[in-house]
Amino acid sequence: HGSCYDDAFIKAKSIEENNNSVFIHPFNDMKVIYGQGTIALEILEEIKDVDIILCPIGGGGLISGISLAAKEINPSIKVIGVQAEGANAMELSFKSGSLISLNSVNTIADGIAVKSPGDLTYNIIKEYVDDIIT
Repeated sequence: HGSCYDDAFIKAKSIEENNNSVFIHPFNDMKVIYGQGTIALEILEEIKDVDIILCPIGGGGLISGISLAAKEINPSIKVIGVQAEGANAMELSFKSGSLISLNSVNTIADGIAVKSPGDLTYNIIKEYVDDIIT
């Protein structure tokens, strides 16, 4: 629904409030983040001596989970986020030191078209992610 994640979020929350339903946040939820962290476990099990993990960013859940798990196993692993230039709220937040929301996003990658990244993910990213690039 809508042109980006944020529009779909508003619609989903409306459905949740008007029905007997439960909304599971796709990135700003610790249980979801822990689940996404299992990807790092699989990476490190399959590939020995990983130096850098590159991870796409929308709202920040995937990279939050991956960075938490990877750094727990090997603190020297570099975790670098990659974000679309037209939807780079987390990159701007990371580099400015405070959470930033965009007025609009412009990317064909709709899965990462997020105007407002999560506060939970932002706090994890600023502690565990080494850099974010576009």
